[in-house]
Amino acid sequence: MMNKKDFSIVCIGAGNVATHLAQALQQKGFHLSQIYSRTQESAQALAQTLGCAWTTCLEQIDEHADLYIVSVKDAVLETVISQLAHCNANGSMEGKIQKLRSGLPHADFQQTTGS
Repeated sequence: MMNKKDFSIVCIGAGNVATHLAQALQQKGFHLSQIYSRTQESAQALAQTLGCAWTTCLEQIDEHADLYIVSVKDAVLETVISQLAHCNANGSMEGKIQKLRSGLPHADFQQTTGS
């Protein structure tokens, strides 16, 4: 079994949900290796709290992490994941990306609203 400290996690997003999740993971002994945010202020602030690297460029995401948690606004979630796939030409992130939605799953939302 892999040691939690050896399990590298990249957090894509630095908003409220991402911040609380990243801090909780670190408190449980997981290694947050990098934070991505579209704004330097958010990325740098969370990374400083966690003691890890940060970036505002998806092309600079660590391609060797064990897990990628995408926690961004629902409105840009699929766009960010598509951009990640484009940046990840060698496929090293394949199967390692977990996305978080702030509300209902998309299919449930469509059923609820009748769309």
